[in-house]
Amino acid sequence: MVGTSERLPELMYNLKLHNGKTLLFETSEKVFIPTGTTTLLLDSVREQIGSRGSILDIGCGIGVVGIALAAYGLATSLSASDISHEAVVLTEHNAVSNGCEVTARHSNLFEAWLDTAFDYIVDDVSGVAEGIAAVSGWFKNTSCESGYDGSLLTKNVIRQSHKHLRSGGRLFFPVISLSNETEIIAEARRCFEKVSLLKQKAWPLPDDLKPHLALLDRMRNEGVISYEEKFGTHIWTTSIYMAHN
Repeated sequence: MVGTSERLPELMYNLKLHNGKTLLFETSEKVFIPTGTTTLLLDSVREQIGSRGSILDIGCGIGVVGIALAAYGLATSLSASDISHEAVVLTEHNAVSNGCEVTARHSNLFEAWLDTAFDYIVDDVSGVAEGIAAVSGWFKNTSCESGYDGSLLTKNVIRQSHKHLRSGGRLFFPVISLSNETEIIAEARRCFEKVSLLKQKAWPLPDDLKPHLALLDRMRNEGVISYEEKFGTHIWTTSIYMAHN
């Protein structure tokens, strides 16, 4: 584990930016490894930020989204937090190695930012139904306390974020179809005047979930998750939203 006397062998995550620069991130088996949702979220935010501002990367993991936005020159200041201490340590390390300044804090959602407001909040907390997370490869060594339908953490971020957004500020968040999309979007529309879909991408069901189709079918029939079957392939989606007043 990074930051302790028993250091895990290095695992690296490479991210190529649209400007041709490549960022290198150290990660470990103890933290959530970035997925396609991470890069889809990053691209969506990058395209929407019209002027530089203060950024909070909440649920930052190893710091990929926030550090990349800073590398694009979009951050006047970068803050990041995660409930995982290991993730915060890695974010601090990765910021230094990529020439970026960050204020990184161990935090359950906004607990470490009670008196702070930002121009942009980028949310990447866990957003998969817990039953599915438990049998997936995404959360092998990390927790996923997102509730039965996967909406708990994202809805909490949405509810609390207005206290931490400056005037004209924006919240960006992903919604996974392996969670209750309807509940999450309804919460966003209750809390914000404007909620916009920025990007959506379809993915084939990972191999480690295919033995659990009975579970997925039951949750889909309950209206908890959604996915489609096309030409023998099970397809789920990630949607990126922006909310503001």
